[in-house]
Amino acid sequence: MYCRMVTLAFFLLGKMTVRKTALFWLAQTLGAVLGAAALLGATNFTSSANLGTNSLSAFVTTGNAFLLELMGTALLITVVLLTAVDTRSIAKNAAPVRVICQFFA
Repeated sequence: MYCRMVTLAFFLLGKMTVRKTALFWLAQTLGAVLGAAALLGATNFTSSANLGTNSLSAFVTTGNAFLLELMGTALLITVVLLTAVDTRSIAKNAAPVRVICQFFA
């Protein structure tokens, strides 16, 4: 989901064409399907561990989960735009490292 939102942000900011955006979304969808197939194949179709599923804790409401997803997506887009896209950024080639670190913060 995050990658699609970053792609949408790039498109809305004029950094990507409609064609390139569509190709990115197609590649991201294909990657998700292949990843799910690999996960399914790795579990021999018999696992009951619910791998790759999304669920909410009993302590988290649907509204809270939506707000958390919204905040996480906004934070990711901000980090990507300020490190990887902004020409004034000092991150340069280290931008991917900062984006990855955001997930662990």
